[in-house]
Amino acid sequence: KIESKLQTLPLVRKLSADPAYTAYRAWQGVDSNVLESSMVGGTLSVPGGFAVKPVIFINEKTCESVTVVHVGRRLCGYPFLVHGGILATILDEAFKKTAAVLRFDGDKAKVKTDKLTLSYKFPTLADQFIVVKANLAGDETGELTIKGVVENIRGRPLVKGELEFKSPALVAKISKKWYF
Repeated sequence: KIESKLQTLPLVRKLSADPAYTAYRAWQGVDSNVLESSMVGGTLSVPGGFAVKPVIFINEKTCESVTVVHVGRRLCGYPFLVHGGILATILDEAFKKTAAVLRFDGDKAKVKTDKLTLSYKFPTLADQFIVVKANLAGDETGELTIKGVVENIRGRPLVKGELEFKSPALVAKISKKWYF
């Protein structure tokens, strides 16, 4: 039932028809043994949690992504309000997937969060679809930043966030230094 609602959302239909965007499903290509032991793809991927796999649309030319996620009642900290830690995890996962596809051939293991900054704007109600919009920016030093926002399906900002991470080559170069 939730999957059919996801597929009939006007935003999902619009982005599915737009040739500038490529659609991915969350946890696509992840080994089932790894998935079962993960918090988001395993433990919380149940009715009332993440009941359906989120869908991610990525535009490689503009370095933008749009992720549509259903958040259920089991993701609440306070009755009917999605826990802030869950929202942080959703942002982190959506941002890393965006960076992985745009910069690292889809290998999310190469994307390590250096710093995640969040600003909660409005309580997020459970049992609804939310949208994560993200934009990747980077520079020649290998430090990359993704900025984005979680919105309800009508476009109201719920959480704003920024994720900073370093490219694997820069991390390897830094980790070879001795600090003592």
